[in-house]
Amino acid sequence: SDLWRVAKKLKELSEKDPKVKFMSYFLSEASTALAGIETDGWRIDNEYLEKYGETQTTAIEKAQDEIRKAAPEAISLYEAKVGKTFNPSSSTALGAVLYDYIGLPVPEQTAAGKPSTAKGALKALKDYHPLVSHVLVMRKAEKAYNAFYKRWKTGQENGRLHFRYNLIKYQDADTGEMGGAATGRLSSSGAAGNAQQITKDDVIRRVFIPDDDESVILDVDFSTLEYVIAAIYSKDPKLCAAFMKGYDIHAAVTAEMFGGTAEEMMLPENKKLRQKGKTMNFSVLYGAGAKNVADQLGVSEDEAKEFLSTYQSKFPVLFGWIDRARKRAQKLGYSESKFGRIRYLPDAKLPRTKAYIGRVEAALRQAINGPIQGDASDVCLWGLVRLSHWLKETKKKARVKATIHDALILSVPLTELEDVYDAVVKILTTPGLPWLDGPKGPGVPLRVSVACGLTWGDLHDVQPSD
Repeated sequence: SDLWRVAKKLKELSEKDPKVKFMSYFLSEASTALAGIETDGWRIDNEYLEKYGETQTTAIEKAQDEIRKAAPEAISLYEAKVGKTFNPSSSTALGAVLYDYIGLPVPEQTAAGKPSTAKGALKALKDYHPLVSHVLVMRKAEKAYNAFYKRWKTGQENGRLHFRYNLIKYQDADTGEMGGAATGRLSSSGAAGNAQQITKDDVIRRVFIPDDDESVILDVDFSTLEYVIAAIYSKDPKLCAAFMKGYDIHAAVTAEMFGGTAEEMMLPENKKLRQKGKTMNFSVLYGAGAKNVADQLGVSEDEAKEFLSTYQSKFPVLFGWIDRARKRAQKLGYSESKFGRIRYLPDAKLPRTKAYIGRVEAALRQAINGPIQGDASDVCLWGLVRLSHWLKETKKKARVKATIHDALILSVPLTELEDVYDAVVKILTTPGLPWLDGPKGPGVPLRVSVACGLTWGDLHDVQPSD
């Protein structure tokens, strides 16, 4: 069969290539660990979920009332013309009221050339008319109601949500459904939805509870993992030194760019300045241009260009690596992560003509952020594999409930909390990978923050002495 031929070929490759052998083992073990999480599921508080749903319904109804009060004349004229009640959730109806009857300026257009009612367009119109703010509030509540309350109400089984994790990028031959990410970043799907899209709102996260009343939720999150990976790739001395000294990397970069110390940038009065540094950090890693940076920071393009220029002058080694990675992708047509994931980027080899420049630049951005995202995800996944082994070997009752972004969330009996805390911190911060924490590694430490609580939304930080 085709499957047998593929398996035979992979076996031959794994015997010849250590990277293929490691990835075969790693993905097999990760699949087993994720299958256990999927099967077990995550217990939810249905009584709380119902109250959450009621809250969102009330918010939607209130926002709809405010919308009508904000523009009664325009809405009445619209209803008289079309012969039906105005529905603010309809983009067509909303567009007509905003642009035809109220007469607001058009900040954006759709691909079809019509005035846009997308979030970006509405944000640009917020100060022009009070109706717009009420629409944004309504949409937020509608999204929360549908994505969280409605989906979790109907998508649960026996009081638990079973997220289906996508370990690789795929397309179902029967249904045509697509999932997974080319970089290796985990996503999840199925009746419970995508766990990676659950917001950081504690009000929403309180839905998720431990396996029983004698247990607590333990949230273990890697700190700025993608930037750790970038420091390891580039070996930039300033970035590596900041991590080795235990600095907040965004504060350290902000201090380097704008003056002062990393400690000063963590003070409340410098919060906005640190946010600028954080935006610059991720803009560089994801290849954002001056316009994108200007939009994120709320500054002119000239100021954004100056910020990017300053960043480059302060971290020349990082930019040297970025330049080499781009050239390598142009030459080879693919990128490769430390874990051994290869992502083919044929567009990187296209001529830099006007017709192709957009595709070339997109591929070159992927050549930088793809390996960084992939390795960050795989470091977390490797931690999950090793933690799952430890839990099984020690016969602990603690269970991993989810892996979301760069975090692992567990349900832990109170009687096991100290042991599990010590083990999970050690396992995640000492992965035993030659390029990361081996003797030939750059010496950049991995750090995790740990929080504990009766629900996922009621967490407090946990320190080794706790």
